[in-house]
Amino acid sequence: MIRTTLTKMPLLWTIDDETKFHQAIAQISKLRQTPLQEANYRHQYRGGSQSSDHVLRLEDEMQLADHVAFIAHSSEGFPEIAAACIEERPDQQGLLIRLARNELRRTEEVESVRCLLRVLEGCASGVLHRSAVQDRLFNEVLAISENRILQRLMPPWYPAPSHWNAKQRQQRTSLHHRMTTLLLPKLRGSKFETIYLNFIRATKALEPLESKQIGPDLRKHVKIAMQCCANASIGTDQKSLELQLKHILNQLSKAARKVVVQVDKIARYLNLSRDLAKMVMRKAYRNILER
Repeated sequence: MIRTTLTKMPLLWTIDDETKFHQAIAQISKLRQTPLQEANYRHQYRGGSQSSDHVLRLEDEMQLADHVAFIAHSSEGFPEIAAACIEERPDQQGLLIRLARNELRRTEEVESVRCLLRVLEGCASGVLHRSAVQDRLFNEVLAISENRILQRLMPPWYPAPSHWNAKQRQQRTSLHHRMTTLLLPKLRGSKFETIYLNFIRATKALEPLESKQIGPDLRKHVKIAMQCCANASIGTDQKSLELQLKHILNQLSKAARKVVVQVDKIARYLNLSRDLAKMVMRKAYRNILER
């Protein structure tokens, strides 16, 4: 858009103004829809020199902030979108974590993030045995994020997000249904045999969630489904299902591509537990993560 002074501001929204405006919007949209090859911005910092003024490596600091923000986005929709930053205390004896969100109406959501950080403190201080660290972190992440995870799995009986319109509610289908009808048929054949088998296991793990009568075993089945989604996401040496299927993504429908994205996001809850477990096991980080 053209910058102009108040005295030169046109009195009417001309056709030329409207054309330029929509051209600018199209350019911005194109940039947003075509990200760089590096899926995660922190990768560009790897291998750089470590500052003597900081304990955490830059990529680990950014990863920790990224994970906290991801967990704090506790429900679908823009009000819960969160951002976080990590600050080392001047004496290097602890971290200050700042969390911002569009809306934060319930203090228990902040407390749930604190609970996860307390688990990190316990792991760093040696209260928990190394073999138990990842399981404890994963269970805590599951307890905090169960609502958001169920929104991603979208079993037929689970309430739709409050901001959905009538058409979205009417057309909603479970992740199990979308996997079975949209993605699995495209993965048949020797080329994607490993991915196909992992998806078969994932759909079987999701089947119990299709019934509202699942009862007290809900969390157990959610956990199993998440682990199967993680296996499908990281099934090869690639970092995500999207990277595994990059050569055929353009051949998939938009709805099928959304299934791929959703599987990777569900897998992330397990992956971030692994990331945090690795981080807290680093001897150099013990003191700063204890507080």
